[in-house]
Amino acid sequence: MAARRFSEAQWREIIQSFEGSSSTQEAFASEHGIPISSFRAWLYRVRESKRQVEAGFIELRPQASAAYDKSVDEKDCQVCVELADGVRIVFDHRPPIPELAELVRQLSGHRSC
Repeated sequence: MAARRFSEAQWREIIQSFEGSSSTQEAFASEHGIPISSFRAWLYRVRESKRQVEAGFIELRPQASAAYDKSVDEKDCQVCVELADGVRIVFDHRPPIPELAELVRQLSGHRSC
């Protein structure tokens, strides 16, 4: 049987569910058929992400798979993210879409984009 794969959003929901329970990590993972090593890795990621947001720091990690169209003039590719509360971030380059979406999600108070 192939291991079930979860998206990042699903992992965040799983961790939220765990944090609202009174189960131990081992019991929760076992009850949900999740390998404990995967559960603990994602628990760390989600908690670290929350700590960074609470501290006002959001780490963006470039992905090796991010592709750029070198034929497009960079000066025409400025990206501006402006949130309803007036927070505005201007990139002088094109950030990879997954990282940009994560930044907007985190700045928007953990709501889905």
